[in-house]
Amino acid sequence: DILHWNMKYADLQERWLAAEQLWELDHSRREEVTEGLLAVIGSAPEVDQFGQLSHGGRWGAAQALGRMGADAATALPVLSAVAKDDVDEWMRHYAKEACERIELSLSELRRGNEKAKN
Repeated sequence: DILHWNMKYADLQERWLAAEQLWELDHSRREEVTEGLLAVIGSAPEVDQFGQLSHGGRWGAAQALGRMGADAATALPVLSAVAKDDVDEWMRHYAKEACERIELSLSELRRGNEKAKN
């Protein structure tokens, strides 16, 4: 399908947008989507039309993982490392923000499970 193709072969922005759309359509594909978004984050920044480095696709991928919440839990180790060590300040910011959103979602999920047990 076109989303799967875009996740693998399009430019970074199209890759993260396709991955997020795939997750929105089918949450059961969360692992595939998470892997695709992490691949975007691990990619070198693209060069824009002015010859400047563009991290926008990488930023978008981190934000998408944060929006996925608990579904992106497997991304936490990579996002934590990016939040500490990435060369781009905004990438560190978005990775940290994604970690916080995922951890909050996991915490809420655990609380809900505990309430259901009682």
